[in-house]
This record gives sequence, structure tokens and C-alpha cells, in this order.
Amino acid sequence: SVETAIREALIEAKQEQIIGRDVTPFILKRVAEMTGGDSLQSNTTLVKNNARVGADIAIAIAEQDRHTQNCYPLNNNHDSKKTSIWTPPLKSEEKSVSSTVTTVTS
Repeated sequence: SVETAIREALIEAKQEQIIGRDVTPFILKRVAEMTGGDSLQSNTTLVKNNARVGADIAIAIAEQDRHTQNCYPLNNNHDSKKTSIWTPPLKSEEKSVSSTVTTVTS
């Protein structure tokens, strides 16, 4: 199974003292070898799903920006070094947070 191959590849990586950024490529290569390439299909499906989720998030952010593009700074003191800007909460935060104020200092 892929799980067994991952466990074995992790043991090999530790034995061969593979560390840091080299671990992931090593594990992916060894798991693909041990599963006869079956893990590649799983990895491809996972990457496609992650891309789809990322696209959905980007669309949601773009729609949120479209609905809030007419917001103006909360203060009118014209201090170019400090401006408060209202930022609407994310949908997941709507129930617990009514709004967020961010102070930007330049």
C-alpha cells in the first residue's frame, strides 16, 4: 500500500540521513518506485484538487473585493503616515467578528 511505502521511505530517509528540503523529493521518488507508479496517480489527483480549492478561494476573494471596492478610509485627518481602513470579515468569521480595522503606517 501507499501508506506502507511512505513508512518505509521515511525509514530509508532517516537511515541515509536525508534532511531538509531533500526529504520530500526523496520520499515521493521512493514511494513511486515502491508502488510501481500507483502513488503518482494519487499525487496528481491531490495536486489538481489543491489547484481547484485555490481557484475557489481566489474567486471568493475577488467577489469580496468587488463588493467592498467602494469603502473609504474611516478617518479624514489626511495623515499620510497613518490611515485606518475598514476590512470586512471573511465568511468564516462573520458570526464571531463584525469588522476589522487595520492601521497602516508608512
